[in-house]
Amino acid sequence: MYFLLAWLHAVVTERLRYAPLGWSKAFEFNEADLRCGLETVDHWIDTLAAGRSNIPPEKIPWIALRTLLSRTVYGGRIDNPYDQRLLESFIDHLFVPRSFEEGFELSLATHLPAPEGRSRSDFLQWLNRSLPDNESPAWLGLSDNAERLLMSVKGITLIR
Repeated sequence: MYFLLAWLHAVVTERLRYAPLGWSKAFEFNEADLRCGLETVDHWIDTLAAGRSNIPPEKIPWIALRTLLSRTVYGGRIDNPYDQRLLESFIDHLFVPRSFEEGFELSLATHLPAPEGRSRSDFLQWLNRSLPDNESPAWLGLSDNAERLLMSVKGITLIR
């Protein structure tokens, strides 16, 4: 769950670089949103687990978590209906029971599978071996030429 939230946070904040292409404007997403999301996940999972060390993914209150993340934690900063739908699409894709299955794709545009395993070393291995040196804007739901468009806009602004 923490990894899913960290991935969501990375996508949400990285899309800020591409405003107005990534979001309609530069919303003030920050580490406080991530901390609030972590506390939300902790609260719901701890309450549901009731002292047990783990619970099956299908028992997680996915709808409640998706709603809180999309309407309060991250969505509380969004004032544009299109951006809200976009955020909800990321959350609806990530926070589902199948996210615990092997081969779950974090980004459908690039077919980027989530790391296998559950240990810290499994995640570090995934970071070092599976991810390319340059991230693709497609991971963020943007077209591959988004970087060029961003540079063009910055160049025009600089010239002005």
